[in-house]
Amino acid sequence: KIIMLDEEGPVSFFDKVNLKERYSEKIKHQVEYFLFNGKNDIKKINKNLLLNKKYLIMGNPKYDIIKENCQKIHFKQINLIKKKYKNFLFITGHFGMTQLQPSYVKQSLKATGNYTISNLRDKMKSIENWKKNYFSLIDLTKKIADQNKELTVIFRKHPTENHNQIKALFGKIPNNLKLIYKHSVTPWLFSCRYHLHSGCQTSLESAVLKKKIITYMPSHSDSSFSNYKNFSPFFHSEKKCLSFFKNMNYKNNN
Repeated sequence: KIIMLDEEGPVSFFDKVNLKERYSEKIKHQVEYFLFNGKNDIKKINKNLLLNKKYLIMGNPKYDIIKENCQKIHFKQINLIKKKYKNFLFITGHFGMTQLQPSYVKQSLKATGNYTISNLRDKMKSIENWKKNYFSLIDLTKKIADQNKELTVIFRKHPTENHNQIKALFGKIPNNLKLIYKHSVTPWLFSCRYHLHSGCQTSLESAVLKKKIITYMPSHSDSSFSNYKNFSPFFHSEKKCLSFFKNMNYKNNN
């Protein structure tokens, strides 16, 4: 029997086209049990998909593991990171540049049997919002580092992103800004004092680890962004987000 739990869930964070790709009729006939993170997943999923199918709401095992055993599992990396960077702002990029290309999206839709002009148009519209947030986050990251010289800022690219592309996008960067992709993301989240993102689901891991999460999404018209508004502070204004960091006491804030 095949049991399915989407690793990139909760699926309530997905846009409609993404859901069609990941939960297609083809998948329905192959999977015996569907596992979901919470009630909002059930509300958003296609009810026909669950017809005559067994499903359970059980959260996600990785969050249970992180909550109980993070420091034990990643202690070597955590010690190295804390020793080298101490109190730092950790920023995560939420996707790779290849995912912005229409050819990539078209290929993905075709592979899952969901290619239509309408789906392609909807998907590209959603991607435009993600693209705006992504580039805005890069601009914001440089400005935070420029305006807060005493703060170490670490930007971690998305796993599918090319490091040279990231370097080119950032251009000249201040000395306190580091572009680092080393270890898994979890020890970084555990070690950081603040986590800034622009629609990255690693923010859920940060929430489990009880980190200070700052969400910056200047473009959030897509319905898939609505869940991120639950994170506070939530900014769509660059000016207000920069002011937030400028007024923060990095040395004494625990």
